[in-house]
Amino acid sequence: MRKMVGLSLVLVAWSWAAAPRPLCGEAIDLSLDLHYDNPQDTNSAGTWQLVAKASDRGIVSLVARLVDVQSGAVLEAPYGSGTSLLRAGYRDSFAGGTVSWATDHGDHWELLFAQPLISAPGPQGYFYDVGVPGGATQPGENGTPAVTGFVAGNNVPWNFNDTLGDLLDDGLINESGQYEGGVLLASGTFAANSSPGFYVGGDGNSTGDVFTSLGTSTDPPSTGSIVEATTFNTVIRDNTSLVILGDMNGDLVVDEDDVPLFVQALTNRNAYQTAFPDINADFVGDFDNNGQLDLGDVKLFSQTVSNSTAANATSVPEPETISLVLFLVATCTTLQLRPNSFRSRRRQM
Repeated sequence: MRKMVGLSLVLVAWSWAAAPRPLCGEAIDLSLDLHYDNPQDTNSAGTWQLVAKASDRGIVSLVARLVDVQSGAVLEAPYGSGTSLLRAGYRDSFAGGTVSWATDHGDHWELLFAQPLISAPGPQGYFYDVGVPGGATQPGENGTPAVTGFVAGNNVPWNFNDTLGDLLDDGLINESGQYEGGVLLASGTFAANSSPGFYVGGDGNSTGDVFTSLGTSTDPPSTGSIVEATTFNTVIRDNTSLVILGDMNGDLVVDEDDVPLFVQALTNRNAYQTAFPDINADFVGDFDNNGQLDLGDVKLFSQTVSNSTAANATSVPEPETISLVLFLVATCTTLQLRPNSFRSRRRQM
């Protein structure tokens, strides 16, 4: 396999690259998120996402090396265009288009994310707040230089729906149900019976650079204001322990398919547990953890289904279906459940 040149060679045109980099407390958290097709079977195939957050200004560049992922990765890192700019933000190739952002080295994949410099004076296309808690929706927010005539090209605004938990410290959620800040860099698939993870070997571990100050709309950041992260944390998260309130069939989506299962749990708990012995053996609708199925659980379920449109639902039940659930609880005897049988892992959307 053709060996990809290192980040320093790819970005050799950056005049500040050879300058001494001051040591500071900048950090990048990089997470490989695994979504198994069957959350109860870690030998099943699935999809992965690579997401990151930075501690200060945004992520300038990053090299991630992954093992046991399949070819065909998708570049999700945000980019766009602007007046006099062919591309703003992250690139999909380097060295005049001869080096791809994703390179197969045989025993691992190397993924390169970078925002190359444009010589001054000239229109700059940096995204200074990519990966920062609080986030941004386009260049020019948070006091950063704007990109004149900016047109989004991919994954802008740069935040992501963090279904596996809050990677960010602030835990803010915007009106679309997405965690603000952070950045989705890439996505892809992995095969059954594989072990996706971060590569550790002769080519080195994952590394990254961050902004510590801003340039202008025509000039890049000053020498020394782009530094290597002194703390670089890599984690692997997965959906094996994720249970979403209202997700009765374990597909990580709250939609109309969950409604008849919730009704089944209300009327015949044993039948529901028999149908889903692995995915929801300890999760049969007691959303408020009071040890019984009652009107409070129905209200929580109905509210979750209604609110899931902006989060991760693919469809919403008809009002008549929700009314059926309410009617069942209002007219049937409350079903007593085993005490403490639902104190398991759960994350409410």
